[in-house]
Order: sequence, then C-alpha cells, then structure tokens
Amino acid sequence: MLNPTATFVGKGTRGVATFYLRDKTAQAPVGTSGHHYFYTGISYGLSPRTDVFLYHSRVLGRFEDEHLQMSGVQIKQRLSRTAAVGIFLQQGNQRGESVFFALRFPLASQRGAGEERRDILHLHAGILFSRWRGEWRGEDWTPYLGLSWQLSEKWLLTAEIREHPKSFLKPPWMVAVHRSVGQLWLVVGWHQSGLSDRPYPFIGIGTAAAIVR
Repeated sequence: MLNPTATFVGKGTRGVATFYLRDKTAQAPVGTSGHHYFYTGISYGLSPRTDVFLYHSRVLGRFEDEHLQMSGVQIKQRLSRTAAVGIFLQQGNQRGESVFFALRFPLASQRGAGEERRDILHLHAGILFSRWRGEWRGEDWTPYLGLSWQLSEKWLLTAEIREHPKSFLKPPWMVAVHRSVGQLWLVVGWHQSGLSDRPYPFIGIGTAAAIVR
C-alpha cells in the first residue's frame, strides 16, 4: 500500500479502496489535531502486463481554513514475473513525479486445492526517484522493502518501509492486517507517514485489486 510492487491485478480487473489516515508534526498550530487524510484509489488491469492506478487524497484539519487535495495516476508495466517499472504523476497542492523499479521474490509456498502450490510469502524491494514541489520540495532516490504474508484465504499481513527521504522528518513505514469479508478486504494498521512526529493507526476498506499497488 505504501510502496509500488511487482504485483499485477490482471487484465480487465477493477478495484476501489478508501483509507483514513492521520499524522501530526510539531509545526502544527496548538489546538489542531494535525492532518486527516481521506485517500481513495481505483485500479484497472489494462492488460496482463499493464496496470493503471488513479488516486485522490484530501487532507483536512491541519489549519482551520486549509483543505489540501492531491490527485495522481500510476502506470505500471511488467518486465517479468518478478519485476516491474512504472511512473507516478501527481497534481494539486503537492505536485511531483516519480519513476520506480520494483522486484518481488517468493520466499515460501504451500499446496492448495487441486494439489497446486501457491506462493504465500513475498519479499518486495525497489527504488523510487521522486521530484516534489509544494509543501515539501526536492529530489530523492529512495530504496524500499516490504513483506506480504498470506496466512490463509481470509488473512494477510503486510509490512513496508522506505529509506529516509531528505525532505521528510523520518523514514515512512507501515504495518497492516488485512481481513477478507465477502468480496471486500478490511485493513487496519499502524503507519509513519514520514512527515509525522509519531506513528498513528489507520483503517481502510476495498477490493484486493485496489489495495495492492
């Protein structure tokens, strides 16, 4: 969810997800509760090798009269079963672009129905080059790592971290528990946005195709 991966949703697959997140820094005025993020993403598999992800983030609560909004698109192209490249373009109060290279390594598998084996534990790795203009500015090469562990058909654990970007306060990271309920996934977790003095909990709901970037 935090970092782009070499996981693809499949041709013709659509998904939507929404999240509520928080952060707060020492620079926030006294009496305010920091940032409140309402984040919505929509994914679509254009082909077996190409995914498109659209997102919109609305930020409330930092200042009494300020409402920040950012929208963007991610286009991701498969290079092989375990590698992908892609680009982000974002507009709004925080503008910028990123390119990334992502790898996915299966670490463990188990036998499922029909005697077929499926991968249940993956290591994700990659690097982002980003250029930002807005509340924070600058250029960064940022390596990142992640783990995803499919405990069962209904439970998934994920953990992600990025190297400390130069313009951020701290390294961004996220840990989450995903629970399948019918066609939807419920997500709860703990995250450090990189712009916050301390971590905060978050919640989300959506289809599996929209939760995985």
